[in-house]
Amino acid sequence: MKNLFLFLFFLVISTPLFQGCKKDHLLGKFLLTEKMKSQNPFHGGETLYFISDSLKEFVVDCIFRRDQIHKYHPSISESGYYLIEVEQTSCSGNYNGFWLEMAGQINSTPEFKIQFSFEKKGGDFRFNLPLNKETSDYADSIRVRDKWYYDVFINEQDSDTAIRANKLYYSTQYGIIKIEWPDGHFMELEKIDWPQ
Repeated sequence: MKNLFLFLFFLVISTPLFQGCKKDHLLGKFLLTEKMKSQNPFHGGETLYFISDSLKEFVVDCIFRRDQIHKYHPSISESGYYLIEVEQTSCSGNYNGFWLEMAGQINSTPEFKIQFSFEKKGGDFRFNLPLNKETSDYADSIRVRDKWYYDVFINEQDSDTAIRANKLYYSTQYGIIKIEWPDGHFMELEKIDWPQ
């Protein structure tokens, strides 16, 4: 009887301690939808050709596109975690290139970040996902290098330097079709070689 009493006493005392050490639990999922992912036309293997206002050609190869789900712990004191999906695409060539990243955001709208650099000039643009006409600046059509592009999303931001781009034109079918700088320089998509 004494052993039973000690066992029950130990059980009552230790239960709160074990509950404080319970395993991680899922606090929420912030994943990308298939619609969001389909708004990036590149899968790896594409070659993109751009022409600058000075008629210099820039060629970049889309090297990879990867999708990962990360486990994020908001603080050391909490035992819970979030699942956040991030999809990244890298296109590069001769110190020039693009980095496209779609990511879920905790308690916020998923984000599409586009970063690039060309000859010591660059830019960093962000769109909310999914891209749609109601929430993003948008043009029904735009003409670039004697070709018409339809359903073009436009991101314009303040820039007080000739090094940082201030305007980006994006098509969910062709990707980046034009970039502009505040001093009047620009780069335009000439063509894309799609993988066979």
